[in-house]
Amino acid sequence: MELSVKFLIPEMILLATACLVTLLGLSSKDAIRKLAQVFAAGALLAGFAIAGCSLFGAMQDFASPVGAYFNPNYITLLACGIGFLSVLAAWDMPSKADPSNPDSHYRGEFFGMMLFSLAGVAMIGKVNDLVWLFIALELVSIPTYILVATGRAQIVAQEAG
Repeated sequence: MELSVKFLIPEMILLATACLVTLLGLSSKDAIRKLAQVFAAGALLAGFAIAGCSLFGAMQDFASPVGAYFNPNYITLLACGIGFLSVLAAWDMPSKADPSNPDSHYRGEFFGMMLFSLAGVAMIGKVNDLVWLFIALELVSIPTYILVATGRAQIVAQEAG
């Protein structure tokens, strides 16, 4: 497989930021946990910009060699764009814990798991090997299982997790 690392720069940005955001989400201070969504939005915008530049010719060195008829940067653009809209939709998560509702506590690791899953989606379009496809599919599915189980007070979410 002759896929160079420079073709996976948007995915590497998403993965590195996902690790950072997951660690920020585990902090005991609410202000630090709130930074998780800012970093997630920034990483998605950076991935969108790099994929867009390589798609529309500003960075021809980073254009993917996988297929002549299909440019996989379209999938990266789509994943980053939908991910950014998802971050905006989840922007007003509650910041104060309500003792009567265990789900009211802000969880910053939500954004880390979402970034891991979006990085896997973006990688699916660029792989040309069965082993990398399996890794990308697992990178999509396992964080999605964790995201489903984050609703701790809901019996349906616990059963689905």
